[in-house]
Parts: sequence; structure tokens; C-alpha cells
Amino acid sequence: MEEQQNQAVVLQQPKDSMLVVKVEQDTDLVAIGALVVSVLAFLVTIHIVRQSTKSQIESNKLLIEKQNELKLAELRIINRKAEVDKLRDSIYEYISVIQNFKYYYIQVFYFKEDGSFFHKEFKKFKKLFLENKEKIGEVTYKVFLNFNPIDSNQYELQQEMMELLILSNKMLSDERDENIIRLKNDEFIKKFETILFKLRLMIQL
Repeated sequence: MEEQQNQAVVLQQPKDSMLVVKVEQDTDLVAIGALVVSVLAFLVTIHIVRQSTKSQIESNKLLIEKQNELKLAELRIINRKAEVDKLRDSIYEYISVIQNFKYYYIQVFYFKEDGSFFHKEFKKFKKLFLENKEKIGEVTYKVFLNFNPIDSNQYELQQEMMELLILSNKMLSDERDENIIRLKNDEFIKKFETILFKLRLMIQL
């Protein structure tokens, strides 16, 4: 066994002196050392892979979060636009009905039923007047549904629109007193112009 592990090289020197060089090889230690190096290399590789995977997971997580934030922002914009469009449509309808109502109210007065030539026109305008009068409540509440309940400015506007609705209910198709008709019409127009101005400011028509 010692012969396999220890070898001696003998060199003859000219002056009868002998130089001995001893070379030792421990095959077991070499094998163990190689194994240790392999294990260490494997562990380092695993650590690097884990760190890389962890970094990639964190990066992907941040990317997903950013994408979700962008999607939410996009949905908010889409929803906000839909809300504004819905409010705008309800206001357009409201304005149209109010303008028709005050127009037909005056026409009914001018073509009042008195057995004259204009009897047919009176019946036509009276019918249109009553139809629009019924619609005022409907379109008014439709606008209310699209208002922001915690907005103080919209709440104030809502009160003014309610006052206009109440006034419209007092405007009758069979009114005969010209002064009363003019007073009601002037008050109605004044209130409506104030409301119209605020509505246009709110949605920037």
C-alpha cells in the first residue's frame, strides 16, 4: 500500500551524492476535494437561479400591478365619459321639452278657444302644450338621476329645477287673464334662463 502511495525518484549525482525528491499523491483527498468543489458549484448555481427567479417574479409582479393600475385608470375614464354623455343627453332632452313647453304656452294663449277661425290651431297647440307639460316632470327627474348627490352646486341647481317644475304645473291651458299669463310666462322664462346657463356651464355645451 505504501508503495502505491509513495514513490521516490533517485538521481545519481557525479560526486557520489544522492538527491531524493518525494512526490505524494493522495487519491482519496483529491476525490473528496473534487466532490466538495462540485457541491459548492451546484449550491452556488441553485442560489443564483433562485435569486434570478425571485427577481423575475418581483419584476413580473410589479409589471402586473402597473398593468392593473392602467386598466383601472382606463375604466375610470370610460365610465366617467359614459356618465357625462348620459348627463348631457338628459340635459338636451330637458332643454328641448322646456323650450317647447313655453312656446306652446304662448301659442295656446294666442289661439285660445273662442269659436273663431283659429279654433283648430288652438286644439293642436293645447294638445302639444299638455304633452310637454307632462314630460317636464319626467325629464327633470331624469336629469336628477345623473346628478352627483354630494355636489353642493348641483344640489342648488336641483332646487331651482324643482321650482320651475312647480311653476309649470301652475301654468294652465285654459287661462284667460292676459296679465296672469304674461306674469307666469316671464317668471318661467327668467327661471329657465338661469337654469340653462348653469346646465351649460356644468357640461360645457
